[in-house]
This record gives sequence, C-alpha cells and structure tokens, in this order.
Amino acid sequence: MKPFLIRIEPMKIIVTLLLLSWALVACNKDDEESSITEISEYVFTENGYNAELSPLTPQISTDSVITIVKSKNDFNQIFSSYLPLNPINFSISNMLLVSDSAPYGVVDIKSEMKEGENGKYVVTVDVTMGMTCALEQWSVAYVIPKTIELENVDVQVNYWQGSEPYCSGE
Repeated sequence: MKPFLIRIEPMKIIVTLLLLSWALVACNKDDEESSITEISEYVFTENGYNAELSPLTPQISTDSVITIVKSKNDFNQIFSSYLPLNPINFSISNMLLVSDSAPYGVVDIKSEMKEGENGKYVVTVDVTMGMTCALEQWSVAYVIPKTIELENVDVQVNYWQGSEPYCSGE
C-alpha cells in the first residue's frame, strides 16, 4: 500500500505566505496609527540640515523655553516662515519644542529626552557656543505621544564654550 501524499506546488505556497504576511502587516499598521508610545527627535528637514533654515527661529514668545504644539494650525503658525517642513500626524502625537537664545554663536547642539521618575520626562540640551558675539536662537523638537503633558516635562539647558561650562559672570 502506498502512503497518501499531497503534492503542493511551491508557487501556491509562496503566494499563500505572501498574502498572509500582507494581511498581518495591514492589520498591524492600523494599530500603529491609533497611538504612539515612543518619543522621537523631530528633524526639521528631510536631510536633517538646510542652510536656509539655520538658525531656525520659530514664531513663539521669547520667554517660552518649552512649548507643546498640538495641532497642524499651531504648527503652521509657528513655522510659517519655514514651510514646508516634515509633516506630523497630530491626531496621534504632539510636538515638544524647546527654544532659547544663546549669548554666543551656536557651534553644536545635542539633546535627548528620557522618561524619568513618577511619569516625568527630562529634556537635556547641551549647547556648544563659539567665540562669535552674536545672540543666536536655537530650537530642538521631539514628536511625543498625546498623553505627555507640559507639566510633566522638565528641561535642562547647559551652555558650553569649548569644553568648559559657560559662566555669564552674573
């Protein structure tokens, strides 16, 4: 007696697996669009740097170091001089914008946003200045979940001249 064998053509297997994987990806994509949980740095231009946008001067109050942008209209108003910029899906996220003015020309900016204790978040910005005596505004931004509120964000800005902390002499 011969064993009963089912012969499945390799092409049918490949097509079936492709359709199943496509269906799984499509279902997963819907879940991702309903909410975000990660914090990511916002890049103001597609290539990360654009000489026309440097220095980026958003239209916000000069005494505001930190702002949460919650809508496309607010985003367009703040960055009206710099449009088009990379889009943000404001239905699932906000933009956390940190801006200030450095007393000398800005050479480099490094920033990070981390979750701290008790649901608080800490944004640390290190601004390295050169020797140019020019007040220069700078900005960094993060795309954040809608659940993060402004009162739960602490900002620490450190100014450096070369490798030394900047002391204004006050």
